[in-house]
Amino acid sequence: MAYTFPSHFPPNCPPHPHNGMDGVYYRVVKNANCEDMSHFRSHYELGTMPHMEKRDRCGRKGVSLCGKKEHAQSILDALPEKGDFIATLGLSGGHGVVQGHTNIDKSHYNWWIPDGVNRNSFCKRIEGPFRR
Repeated sequence: MAYTFPSHFPPNCPPHPHNGMDGVYYRVVKNANCEDMSHFRSHYELGTMPHMEKRDRCGRKGVSLCGKKEHAQSILDALPEKGDFIATLGLSGGHGVVQGHTNIDKSHYNWWIPDGVNRNSFCKRIEGPFRR
């Protein structure tokens, strides 16, 4: 599938070769509302981790996902500022590109979202809060 990615993506981002990588993924979020537009934003879109721009410009444009719920739970435990909830996403075509990021963890993925895709529509449920 041919996608058009945002103009702030660097050349060859997302990296090739790539495919859709349909499946179930997880992300730590701040509340239980699947419609919250801040849940599925990249570091670039949020203005966070600017130091990554030199090291991994393309990675900073992707939304971090976990391939295992246990990995999301470990992030929730280690980084309480990320949120108290775990969102489950069902990516099943038309969502863009997902690629594993083996430098971090075998359960860590980057999701590059094309122009015009409603990222929140892939949120199936949000569980939590896991802390109070």
